[in-house]
Parts: sequence; structure tokens; C-alpha cells
Amino acid sequence: MLKSIAAVAGSYLLSVVLVLATDPLLARIFPGEFVGSRVPSDAALMASTSFFVLISILCAWLCARFAPDRVSRHVLWFLVIGEVMGIAAIIPNWSKGWPHWYWLSWLLTWPVSCWMGSRLPVHKWRPTGPPEISSSPSHTVRHWIGIFLARCCIHCLAETQTYTTRSSPSHLSF
Repeated sequence: MLKSIAAVAGSYLLSVVLVLATDPLLARIFPGEFVGSRVPSDAALMASTSFFVLISILCAWLCARFAPDRVSRHVLWFLVIGEVMGIAAIIPNWSKGWPHWYWLSWLLTWPVSCWMGSRLPVHKWRPTGPPEISSSPSHTVRHWIGIFLARCCIHCLAETQTYTTRSSPSHLSF
């Protein structure tokens, strides 16, 4: 039971952290768009939604990967928690001037992203011995993609800390 809760809650919290960590990256890609109470352009919001979809797929896959059993049930709970939290975040922000398509796109892409993440291959570690390491091309590609994503996350988190510790947005260096 504890492993199930940890898989679902941990995956969801990771998705929140990663989505927040994309803010400095988006601020660099779209200078001046993500400052103060200004509503970003449609292109910037589409990029934000794209990052959200990729992160959602990754975190749904992680939820499925770390689920002790009944993978689909764990991903379903991950989906339900995300939708409930999404609705809870949208209700107070609906009339704040942001385009409604942006909020709706997050609500509509979340279930699809969760489904896609749950459909990705899940290779469980067998407790009877060490995992088999293959030198196949697909294993090598996954290995380097994992290293790349980990470095991007670390860089984004470092940028988030730098971004939030500065006194005003005018001190940002792009």
C-alpha cells in the first residue's frame, strides 16, 4: 500500500516540480513573455503546453514503472489526482485574462498524456538478481536520453533557484 501511494504521489509531485522548472527555460526562449502579470503570447503558451505534455508522459511512465502491481490502476489514480488538481487550479484563474484554450488544453491533454505514458514499455527490475544490461542500440539510446534529461532537469532547477533569488525580472540575463 505504501509503495502504491509513493509511486502515485511521487510521480505527481515530480510532474509539478518539472513543470515549474520549465519556467526559466521558457523565459529564456521567450524573453519578456513570462514577466509579472503579463499574459504570454500564444506561441509561448503553446510551448508551455508542449513541455507540460512531455512531462506528463514521462511522469505517467514513471508512475507505471514504480507501481508494485496493477499498473493501470496506479496510472488511473495519477490521472484522477492531476485532473482534480488541474480543475482546482483553473477555477480561481479562469477570469484572470489568460486565454481559455490554454487552461482547457492542459485539462484535455493530461488524460491523453497519462495514457501514452502508461503505454510505454515498462521493464521491472527482478529482485532475484541484478538487472540485465543489454548493449543493444535501443538500450544505449535510452541510456543517453536519460542522462540528457537528468542534466536538463538539474540545469532547470538551478536556473529556477537563480531566477527566484533575484530581486526583479529586469536583472535577468538572457
